[in-house]
Amino acid sequence: MNAAKTAAVGKQESVALFRAAGIYSVAAQTPQQAGQAVRQLAENGCQVIFLGESFGEPLAQLCQEYRSQPYPVILPIPEQGSSGYGKKAAQANLEKAIGAGLADETEEGGAG
Repeated sequence: MNAAKTAAVGKQESVALFRAAGIYSVAAQTPQQAGQAVRQLAENGCQVIFLGESFGEPLAQLCQEYRSQPYPVILPIPEQGSSGYGKKAAQANLEKAIGAGLADETEEGGAG
């Protein structure tokens, strides 16, 4: 595998759009396959890995190991029949980046 800077790992239907856009993609059926793909991509210098949210929770420990490093950044992507994990993770990443929980404030309806 050549060193892809951006890649997607997830179920076939989740990574199909990434593949169509020219982004290196790995279709995985099990969390073990997805974890192996994430490790291999990280070892090969991949900087951004989009991870299907169905593998996000089973691979939470692996993702946590990479959070202390600048790369790879592992971002969850929603999948059909979403559990909400991807949205929660995206909100947590946003809060970490800007230091505030904007998503919760907008749902409360502060304008009035």
